[in-house]
Amino acid sequence: MLNFNYIVVIVTTIIPVLFAKIWFSESTRSFFKLVPLNRKNDSSNKSILFYVILILLSLFFSISMHFQVIHQFHFKSMFLDEVGFNESQGSAFKAFEYIMDSYGDKYRTYGHGMFHGLLNAIFIVLPILFLFKIEFNFTKKALLYYWLYFALTMMIVGSIICHFT
Repeated sequence: MLNFNYIVVIVTTIIPVLFAKIWFSESTRSFFKLVPLNRKNDSSNKSILFYVILILLSLFFSISMHFQVIHQFHFKSMFLDEVGFNESQGSAFKAFEYIMDSYGDKYRTYGHGMFHGLLNAIFIVLPILFLFKIEFNFTKKALLYYWLYFALTMMIVGSIICHFT
């Protein structure tokens, strides 16, 4: 049966936060030859509430990536309103069990998770960042810099989720 692997949820919640600390450091920004960030608040001045919200949003991201990279979660949702399915009874549950026993491990590889992470970065993140480029006059290099962060993060998180859940 499909269940969340809570260790994977915790690990994939922490990855975007740690990767952001590395990616948005001054050394990475200078590698891309971008203007240094104007940091009005040093990281030491950030409150506990800031970090709680950051971890909470990263948790939301991790959970949503589960549903985007594991097809079996979508398959299960087709049966949820069938009589007896939630009680592990009935013909729908038996059909679901048979199909999951036969095909439940299909497309559960690192590569498949990376592929879906890349697709999410292209079709979800890129249009949003392009709107930011238009509204806030980002350079193409800055757009690429931010998009690469999201693309790499989504690919790493997607691959871990897909393989270990």
